[in-house]
Amino acid sequence: MFEKSFDNVQLASKKMDYVTPWEVFRAWDMTHGTFEVDVFATPENAKCEDYITEEKGLEEYWFGTCWLNPFYDARIGLWIAKAMGELTEGHTSRVVALLPARVDTAWWHELVMPYGKIHYQRGLVLLEGREDVEPLPSAIVVFE
Repeated sequence: MFEKSFDNVQLASKKMDYVTPWEVFRAWDMTHGTFEVDVFATPENAKCEDYITEEKGLEEYWFGTCWLNPFYDARIGLWIAKAMGELTEGHTSRVVALLPARVDTAWWHELVMPYGKIHYQRGLVLLEGREDVEPLPSAIVVFE
């Protein structure tokens, strides 16, 4: 169902491995969590005790309520499709994702708009590891 390729995504950010700010994570954890798994994390930046790395995230089953902040690169549609698949299969109950608000892209129109509850972020998000704000507007998207 969600096997379409999203290889043509163009994003402005050059470095993709910035981390969710704790204040953003905590706010959404309190209202849409409690998050059990941080998908697309490393041991150094995981926001949950249980986490799934980028290397294993597209292969492993997800579980519980998941937080997702994938790289803002050409593979982003694959991660959203994986989230939808995990929900459809009943492996996870909810995925809350911090995403670039790329309303002009195929993945946004085909996966986010029809299946997610979109919460546009006011202003630009300062991701951990950056000295300036992310150059793209962001949204928190809840998939259930």
